[in-house]
Amino acid sequence: MKQIKNLGIIGSILFFGAIIPKIGPFLGLAGLILVIIAIYQISKLSGQKMIFRDYFVSMATKLCQKIDQFSQ
Repeated sequence: MKQIKNLGIIGSILFFGAIIPKIGPFLGLAGLILVIIAIYQISKLSGQKMIFRDYFVSMATKLCQKIDQFSQ
């Protein structure tokens, strides 16, 4: 459980690094991937697959909103 917590913390810190010019998008993507891995492991450990599914659906929805926002 401690490894999952550390993945989530490091992922969150990297995700906030997305505001840094030039390398920010890479840091943000790496952070997002680490957080997704942590959420997946939590859902697997608890036996509730809805945790990961709900998180994944919310992230996909936010991504679609951002794409739609920039396309207008």
